[in-house]
Amino acid sequence: MAKRAKINQFILYSLCGSCGVLADYAFYYLLLKIDFNYQFSNMLGYFLGTIVSFWLNRQFTFALRDNIIKRFIYFLAVAGLGFIVSASGLWLFVYVFFIEPIYAKVIVIPVVVFIQFSLNRILTFTHFSKDKNDKKI
Repeated sequence: MAKRAKINQFILYSLCGSCGVLADYAFYYLLLKIDFNYQFSNMLGYFLGTIVSFWLNRQFTFALRDNIIKRFIYFLAVAGLGFIVSASGLWLFVYVFFIEPIYAKVIVIPVVVFIQFSLNRILTFTHFSKDKNDKKI
């Protein structure tokens, strides 16, 4: 893929991902305001954002509609790694640097987005082999 195409793909991924991040952060914020624990709020918001992001990126960024279950499992695995980075970053900023949880999440999001874009581009939204030995999920 040409450099320009990769940049365009990253921009589209970011736009679709922004919808997922918006869903994530809005739910996170809402749960914090009704006194849920910030890590529990992060987990629920992150899961909602992951589902929104998967659907949008599958439809628009990568335009791949095959192997939906297999791709979703890969996407969830990448999201799991992203969640670990997110939860660790939140802990670091909240407990070590004493930043409010609402602001700490804003700091962590760009790091997670970059990691997940890179991994999803390589793993989740690649073209799977059509070989008859390729196990379909």
